[in-house]
Amino acid sequence: MNKHLLITLITLFSFQSLFAQLPNGSIAPNFELTDLNSVTHKLYEDYTDLGYTVFIDFSAVWCGPCWSYHTSHALKDVYENHGPLGHPGVNASTTNDVMVFFIEGDENSETCLGGTGCGTQGDWITGTPYPIICTDANSGFGNPASIASTWAISGWPTVYQVCPDRTLQSIGQAQSLYSLVNACLPPPSFNDDARSFMNSSASSGCSSIEPVITIQNYGLNNLTEVTIDVSVNGSPLPSMLFDEYWDNNTNQYEPLNLTSLDMKDVVLNPITDLVNGDVITIDVSMPNATVDSDPLNNQLISFVVDLGFNNAYWDGDLSITVSGSTNTN
Repeated sequence: MNKHLLITLITLFSFQSLFAQLPNGSIAPNFELTDLNSVTHKLYEDYTDLGYTVFIDFSAVWCGPCWSYHTSHALKDVYENHGPLGHPGVNASTTNDVMVFFIEGDENSETCLGGTGCGTQGDWITGTPYPIICTDANSGFGNPASIASTWAISGWPTVYQVCPDRTLQSIGQAQSLYSLVNACLPPPSFNDDARSFMNSSASSGCSSIEPVITIQNYGLNNLTEVTIDVSVNGSPLPSMLFDEYWDNNTNQYEPLNLTSLDMKDVVLNPITDLVNGDVITIDVSMPNATVDSDPLNNQLISFVVDLGFNNAYWDGDLSITVSGSTNTN
């Protein structure tokens, strides 16, 4: 008997995705950004993979609610008391497990961030100890303006918490930020452990779907294979062994070999002869051909589909809810 985290995705298919924001529990997009002090930051490599919980404030200089949250000093306080040891503005007694970023995502200039022009609410730079990212194309920092769309920012401010396992939560304008850190999963501690996430897109035909999922190695050993089981309305399809992937750089299949926390997208075999309302479930198990060391964090992906459009995307507010579920194998 295995307990699974049940990820339920209620989806419709249409020509475009209409996410209001990235779904809670989804994987945070990686970034490499340069701050106003010309320091480059990599989300995964420099922070989450080293065990830091990262808070990211996406704001616009002209936004009143953004200014109110900025001047509440919730982010400043958590950075000073819990930020990376040795970083500017971080107390020597820090817990050394949090990182904070401010990203001006509306392409306004450094001058506007400093309090002049653009209808800015004030000086965002003075007194802010954590890194500020400017996305103005003329700033010289080289940060992509597309970062806001990559992170599905539809309103200001949008504040995300990114856990060390790379999953994210939208946290509104929370004040007691450090209390949220304990909600993150502990770092990998078992030898063989795999997790799975539904990708945001899939190819769809008149009566078929080709799902895409993301596999994450949450074990200490390198992940070289997993078993993927798919069922339609409870009827199982043939199991799929995933031990290699197509590499566009080498233009050939390469052996799967994921280090801890690394991820790889998997395009599943087409599921055919579907009708509207069919329920598809996807389960990933047997990492490295062994029983999962931590079945409590296994995820059973389930979604209801409404067919009708080619090259479709998940549409609407993608709802991901996590709850305890018991499956008998």
